Amino acid sequence: MDSRRHRMVALIPSMAVLLGMTIFTANPVLGDVTPEGTTTSQWGPVETLSFPSGTQSSLTPDSTIMDVACATDDLCIAVGFFKNADDEEQAFTAVLTKGVWGAAVPVLIDDALQAADKNAMFRHVSCGSDTSCTAVGHFKNSGNGFSLMSQAYANGAWADLEVIPIEDIGQAPASQATPTALVCMTATDCTIAGYFWDGGNQDPLVVDMVDGMWQAGKRLSFADGLSGSDREADMQTLACSSAGNCYAGGSFWSADDTYDAFIVSSEDRVWGAANRVSYAADTERTPANASDELRAISCHLGGACTAVGYFKNNSGNSQGFILPLAADTPTAIPMPTIDEAAPTFLVDISCSDETCIAVGSAGGAAVVMPWADDAWGTPITVPIPSDIQSQSSPSSFAATATCVSTSCLVSGRFQNTADSSDAFVTMYDGETWSDPERFDIDGDPADADRRTGVSGVACPSIGRCVLGGSYRDENGDDVSLAVQQLPTVVAYAAVDNSAPLPGGNIALTYPAGSFAAGESVSVHFADRGDAIGTGTAGQDGSAEITATIPSDADAGPANLAASGSASGHTTLTPIVVSATTADDVELIDYAQPGQYDIGPCLTESDTDCIEQLGYFDASGNLI
Repeated sequence: MDSRRHRMVALIPSMAVLLGMTIFTANPVLGDVTPEGTTTSQWGPVETLSFPSGTQSSLTPDSTIMDVACATDDLCIAVGFFKNADDEEQAFTAVLTKGVWGAAVPVLIDDALQAADKNAMFRHVSCGSDTSCTAVGHFKNSGNGFSLMSQAYANGAWADLEVIPIEDIGQAPASQATPTALVCMTATDCTIAGYFWDGGNQDPLVVDMVDGMWQAGKRLSFADGLSGSDREADMQTLACSSAGNCYAGGSFWSADDTYDAFIVSSEDRVWGAANRVSYAADTERTPANASDELRAISCHLGGACTAVGYFKNNSGNSQGFILPLAADTPTAIPMPTIDEAAPTFLVDISCSDETCIAVGSAGGAAVVMPWADDAWGTPITVPIPSDIQSQSSPSSFAATATCVSTSCLVSGRFQNTADSSDAFVTMYDGETWSDPERFDIDGDPADADRRTGVSGVACPSIGRCVLGGSYRDENGDDVSLAVQQLPTVVAYAAVDNSAPLPGGNIALTYPAGSFAAGESVSVHFADRGDAIGTGTAGQDGSAEITATIPSDADAGPANLAASGSASGHTTLTPIVVSATTADDVELIDYAQPGQYDIGPCLTESDTDCIEQLGYFDASGNLI
């Protein structure tokens, strides 16, 4: 189901023709010039989640978003942890509805299940349908170990918390289960990957949800002879091509006393044995010196899956690899060497049906590696602007990649001029990469000690992404960071007057909820490129904009023949009014084919406009 939404704010028809004033957002990420028919977007302000009064620590009110997932453009979930009033770490959830964050909701766990020194967090969230998402994490249990927990969100409400059991095969009371990845293919079919420490050994862990019921978690084994007596496995990533058909991977301490990358797969929810990653025969690598990791896997809708990671080459440096998983015996292909003396790492990959990119670092600089037609493309170094980057240690690292169709978003970190960790984002529009951009937090310059980090990214559609993480505020507390890419907003307004339209200023008033909080708004005549007024929406989504009517607006078809007078329209409130016939409204549609027609509420057979503001679907129907 295509979930994209655009918002129609206002339509005021005239008796002859429509003088349209379109309201839309500029796009500093992809450029300020926006041809007619294109979809634009911009990054909104950095937001910090609010918590119910009295729930946060008075000493260190820390909070961190660990992950973000979106069911649709209008519904996203953030999960993480915060320091509560007892100075304990407690899990939370938060819901983003139509661009507005609700207050974070502390997750309540039965005291009888928890240790005396409570510690809980949600680490991952995934959405399996347009109305449902699932969060997973762990909490410190009464045996001082860590148990898995899950909570489902469906149709606007959170279900009761569930504790997920692990198959009892001799684990110690203080055993620890840690989820490191979650994929939900439907509302009732999810898979968790992670690891399980039983007091002596650490094994890969998988948990499947079948028909809405969590099954007991299973510890996976390695192929014969691979793992040593002291097992130490770290399952780091998971991706599924369909329900019950998944790949997972990570690294483990082998029987050869080496740290190797591994891959494991399931078919119809039956998991096989984990195997060591194999490398192409000409790879300059000595197995006895292995220090390898598999870091990320991506499966796209076509069913193909691809993994990335890095290995220790014969020069003693780390070198990235890609692992296509279509073959019966997958073989890792080394990343091209950029600098023989410099290490390279690949830590994430995202593949759509049209685009596949891997990200990481090369020689201490953030790098993007395109992959197409079973071959590496040219490495792309992310150019962090020199005026915001540290001069003494100008390092950067690309950490996440998210692709939708031909559009991709990459986020990462760099050292700013205060030698503090800062976050950047860069966008790919199918042809070019945008300049890297850092998030402005309360107008802070690039020499602020913000320690900004992005840990969760979700992009339900092109031009609509939501990021979550944390930053250090002016009090030295690490607080939640939420940033959203705001979709194009188009509004129609018209002036009905019997006299020629006056030159000069008019005031446009848009009520609460017309736009997203903090959204930049510009006013244009429908047939002209230059803005005649600009403004910024308030926290409640309202906007008051002064627009300057061009002096030649009273000529030709812009002279509206309708009842009323110019003086009666100094303030235009965006309400929908009735028209006499459908012919009284000129149908204006700036949407591309396949995008949402948010224009007129009339069809040729209608006689009245719908007297209601609202969202429209792909067919132009009010929903």
